[in-house]
Amino acid sequence: MRKFLFIFIILINSILSSISVYFTPSKQADEEILKVIKGAKNSIFIASYNFNYKEIIEILKNKKLDELKIFIGKESNLPFSQSCIQVYKGSNLFHSKFIIIDNEITIIGSGNFTKNDFHLFHNNFLIIKDKNISEYFKENFFSLWNNKENNKSPFLSETLEIYFSPEENLEEKIIEEIEKAKSSIYFSHFYFSSENIARHLIDKKKKGVDINGIFERYNTSNYSTFYILNDYGINVRKNNMAGFLHDKFFVIDEKVVITGSYNPTVSARKNYETILILRNKEIAGKYLKEWIKLWRWESLP
Repeated sequence: MRKFLFIFIILINSILSSISVYFTPSKQADEEILKVIKGAKNSIFIASYNFNYKEIIEILKNKKLDELKIFIGKESNLPFSQSCIQVYKGSNLFHSKFIIIDNEITIIGSGNFTKNDFHLFHNNFLIIKDKNISEYFKENFFSLWNNKENNKSPFLSETLEIYFSPEENLEEKIIEEIEKAKSSIYFSHFYFSSENIARHLIDKKKKGVDINGIFERYNTSNYSTFYILNDYGINVRKNNMAGFLHDKFFVIDEKVVITGSYNPTVSARKNYETILILRNKEIAGKYLKEWIKLWRWESLP
């Protein structure tokens, strides 16, 4: 039993130590992600709603890879063989954003792989150096590439959970984590119009949980929950940066992070999306530190 527990702890720690967190716009985030892509030796698989970042394109053009495949949700004039590219043709939106490198490294976050997403918009990215996680994303990628249903179960560990929609109801997963909150919830969202999630936040506020959120200012009218949450005493602010606040994350009780491509909206439930749930104080601390910076210096009531 002790041996099993020891091995289990090593596995948990290896996953955590393999995850690096970056925020844009930032020279460091840009440099680290480009460095990882430059280091590819055998294969790169890219899935993104939009992809036109010239620096990445130039790296790929000069790479001699065994496999290069790009699956995008939006038409783009990419300078690669058509056998390397597929454009999603479904009726709902393909909105996931991830890159798999050499079946060993996965880059995933809130941003598309475009110049604006790296140099102007505020996004969060994770670089995960773990073969099992890369294999998990690769299986999902090829289910998209081959137009087959993804029957893969969610990736579940003590510290990291990965879910894809429409196979999984991502709104339900987010609500489950909100319901576990004991003391605080901080969030940062490009577009937040889900009244269902808003109701659960309001309920938690009534029970004494401290809740604070930042919205992209251009998305606080029409169906946004900005004014609903504000009316119920939840502290909300609007982004005041030059570029979009393109994040989609929650920090719960300063120890759990929900992030990925999923905007909490009604339409997103039908999209191809990805969320990660990370249960680790150190990672949550990095997100909260960035959130506080945005709240203090880059947002207005």
